Amino acid sequence: MRRAHQILAIVFGVVGAALVVRGAVGGLWPVSLQLLAGILLLFLAVLRWVYA
Repeated sequence: MRRAHQILAIVFGVVGAALVVRGAVGGLWPVSLQLLAGILLLFLAVLRWVYA
Protein backbone atom coordinates (compact mmCIF):
# COMPACT_ATOMS: atom_id res chain seq x y z
CA MET A 1 0.00 0.00 0.00
CA ARG A 2 2.88 2.35 0.70
CA ARG A 3 4.07 1.90 -2.88
CA ALA A 4 0.70 3.07 -4.23
CA HIS A 5 0.85 6.19 -2.04
CA GLN A 6 4.34 6.95 -3.32
CA ILE A 7 3.24 6.59 -6.93
CA LEU A 8 0.28 8.92 -6.33
CA ALA A 9 2.57 11.43 -4.64
CA ILE A 10 4.87 11.40 -7.67
CA VAL A 11 1.93 11.85 -10.05
CA PHE A 12 0.57 14.74 -7.94
CA GLY A 13 4.03 16.32 -7.92
CA VAL A 14 4.51 16.06 -11.68
CA VAL A 15 1.06 17.42 -12.49
CA GLY A 16 1.48 20.16 -9.88
CA ALA A 17 4.86 21.18 -11.26
CA ALA A 18 3.44 21.29 -14.79
CA LEU A 19 0.58 23.52 -13.63
CA VAL A 20 2.97 25.83 -11.78
CA VAL A 21 5.15 26.19 -14.87
CA ARG A 22 2.14 26.79 -17.10
CA GLY A 23 0.67 29.32 -14.67
CA ALA A 24 3.98 31.17 -14.36
CA VAL A 25 4.63 31.41 -18.10
CA GLY A 26 2.44 34.48 -18.55
CA GLY A 27 3.85 36.14 -15.45
CA LEU A 28 3.14 35.68 -11.78
CA TRP A 29 0.70 38.55 -11.50
CA PRO A 30 -2.26 38.33 -11.61
CA VAL A 31 -2.20 34.92 -9.97
CA SER A 32 -3.83 32.34 -12.21
CA LEU A 33 -6.01 29.43 -11.20
CA GLN A 34 -3.49 27.03 -12.74
CA LEU A 35 -0.72 28.39 -10.54
CA LEU A 36 -2.83 28.02 -7.40
CA ALA A 37 -3.90 24.49 -8.35
CA GLY A 38 -0.28 23.55 -9.04
CA ILE A 39 0.89 24.84 -5.68
CA LEU A 40 -1.93 22.96 -3.96
CA LEU A 41 -1.05 19.72 -5.78
CA LEU A 42 2.62 20.09 -4.86
CA PHE A 43 1.65 20.63 -1.23
CA LEU A 44 -0.58 17.54 -1.28
CA ALA A 45 2.19 15.52 -2.93
CA VAL A 46 4.61 16.43 -0.14
CA LEU A 47 2.04 15.58 2.53
CA ARG A 48 1.20 12.26 0.89
CA TRP A 49 4.91 11.39 0.57
CA VAL A 50 5.70 12.24 4.20
CA TYR A 51 2.65 10.76 5.89
CA ALA A 52 1.95 7.76 3.65
